[in-house]
Amino acid sequence: MAIYEGGQAWQMDGELQPALNQETFYIVPDKCTECVGFFGREQCATVCPVDCCIADPDNVEREAELLARARRLHPDLEIGADFPSRFRN
Repeated sequence: MAIYEGGQAWQMDGELQPALNQETFYIVPDKCTECVGFFGREQCATVCPVDCCIADPDNVEREAELLARARRLHPDLEIGADFPSRFRN
């Protein structure tokens, strides 16, 4: 999971990290795969009731980077060559 409620600490590699935002929901960039490998569209934007899930122009990542992150974060899942991705739509 990469989305957290404001004020909620997040965990990665067994270590608890402080909240990135105290007031509003936030996305941890180091955990976000932009749903590459899982869905053809970012699910945060799909379910968000307001239009606030927008791309960060200062943190643009390529499909290969996002796929590598997905595989690292989910080693128990098989992500084959025909994985879903917004880059392939």
